[in-house]
Amino acid sequence: MNFFSLMFIIVVYLLETISGRIIFDYIDTNLNWIFLTRFSFHPVHGHVQVNGNSADKVMKVFMLNQQEWRELKDNLEDVCLRKELILQQEVNQTNSWVFSSTFTSPGRWYFLLKSCNSSADRTDFFITYRLSLTNGENVFTKQFSDDERGLLELYIVNTIIFTIFLLIIIRYTYSFKTKLSLIMKFFSTVILCSWLGSLIMFIHTLIYAVTGNLHAFILQFLLVFARLSALIGQVLFLLVLILCAKGYCIVSAQLKKSSFVQILLVIIVYIHVEIVLLILSIIFAERVLENEKVLLICECFEIVLHILTCFWFVISLRLTTKRSGKRFDFLFIFSIWFVMYAIVSLLTILDVLPNPQITILRAIKLSNQLAAYCAFLYVLRKKTVFLRTKLNQIKISYIDSNTSKVNSQQTEEINTYELTNLCPVDYRRRSRYPYAFQSSRQPARLEPRRDIQMNSIYKTSLGYVPRRVVPDIKI
Repeated sequence: MNFFSLMFIIVVYLLETISGRIIFDYIDTNLNWIFLTRFSFHPVHGHVQVNGNSADKVMKVFMLNQQEWRELKDNLEDVCLRKELILQQEVNQTNSWVFSSTFTSPGRWYFLLKSCNSSADRTDFFITYRLSLTNGENVFTKQFSDDERGLLELYIVNTIIFTIFLLIIIRYTYSFKTKLSLIMKFFSTVILCSWLGSLIMFIHTLIYAVTGNLHAFILQFLLVFARLSALIGQVLFLLVLILCAKGYCIVSAQLKKSSFVQILLVIIVYIHVEIVLLILSIIFAERVLENEKVLLICECFEIVLHILTCFWFVISLRLTTKRSGKRFDFLFIFSIWFVMYAIVSLLTILDVLPNPQITILRAIKLSNQLAAYCAFLYVLRKKTVFLRTKLNQIKISYIDSNTSKVNSQQTEEINTYELTNLCPVDYRRRSRYPYAFQSSRQPARLEPRRDIQMNSIYKTSLGYVPRRVVPDIKI
């Protein structure tokens, strides 16, 4: 089976489920109820349609608002006292029912099926139902709840922006003829993972906007894969910010054992907590009663994780770094990045934002991510501002970025014993290695040559520093 055959099967499968959300399920008589979904209707374009077929006439469809749901979710036996939806019986089919109406009541509503005849002597009920909840006829709003309004447009814009970021990184990588630093490789991987996650979420949202079916395997797989890609990019960006703020943003470096263990421990703990939260959100996605409690716990863990990581980062950086000669650009990026993630989790718990609530929260999270990437690129453009940090503490291989590409191509391999004095100031204009001199009365001094390519055995700060040869000047 080739790729085109697989895509054809997927398209056919999606077209078959385009009629709406079709779910087949059993209802145990010990529970006598099943939760269908929750949905926020638009005040003007909201519409609900329920079609069902049951073996008995005891099943009723209830629609509860948010206040009623909070009162009855712990004791659903009292839901039969509420007013259910009046379902019309189809002609010559006494066990089939249908309901279709325009719904104009705003807010979040909960739909569930409930058996209100406890005397029915059956082990289980087999019920086939179709629930169609829409908000207008536009593809951008039809299948989405009112708290998700604008979600498709958000992912379209986000995918375009990440595509621009990726093209910038690719162009920079191909135009940079020398060896890329480890930080730049990590950051390129971060942009690639973020772009991939954004693209997959756009495809997932687009398929849902067309089909309205969330229970397809392909949609669940895309959602999990997108979250994993975003998690990989987030962890790598965390590692990049830690290394840059501690001064390890160079071509090669030898980390101290304590620093390596400290960074590795934080990364491992962060990864494990995020993976556990991801697994819990996937397992309890369809279990609504447990979902509300589990997701609340997950959001609390997210807040604690982000605050503790930011607190550790600030304390560790303050204790291990001298104040003189140190820039805290990455400290600012790191703090704002994690504090905004914690604020988004807190707003999710409080549930105080107006509709579209889900779209606003995701827009804040994506904007925070893009702002952090832009700030990192801005600092990265400052060339040697952070590349010269902690040179006296770690072994590095350093090449001055001020050297032009022309001079880099004309460099020669020299021996370490080639040391020389600088040429007099009278002939500084004739030298092909222009350097600034203060006075011709100063005694001759030695100057390190930074426009050369050193041998690999001398690429440490502990090795001999080569000196510049006196240019051949004819008077």
